Amino acid sequence: MELPQIALGCRLRQARLSRGLTIGDVSALTKISTRALVAIECENFDRLPGGIFRRAYVTAFADAVGLDGRECVRAYVEAFEPPATDPVIARCPGRKAPPRASPRSRPRSGRMRCRSSRRRATLRRSMLLDSSGSV
Repeated sequence: MELPQIALGCRLRQARLSRGLTIGDVSALTKISTRALVAIECENFDRLPGGIFRRAYVTAFADAVGLDGRECVRAYVEAFEPPATDPVIARCPGRKAPPRASPRSRPRSGRMRCRSSRRRATLRRSMLLDSSGSV
């Protein structure tokens, strides 16, 4: 018979209490607000910033209370994040991918052009002076 897995928030709370740490202690160690730590223990992840921040918070909390941060993040991702879809598979067949903006798609400002032109002119002048024999 397989034992049920303990919820991530409960595991973190139990580890924290077994080390004799308060939420304030963990907050001081991790620099994460007490409100966010309580949200993690209660598994209210919608009260945290999204994406990578949630994973970083879980990792820091787990490390601070002596658990494996990677394992806790893996449990978080499996339980609370929707599976990622591959953009190639998600795209409709026969439909072209949206065009990507090139790094130079933004027009350069005139000021930048002037500055770089001045630098080039100064460099040319210095090279001419050097080649004229005055070293």
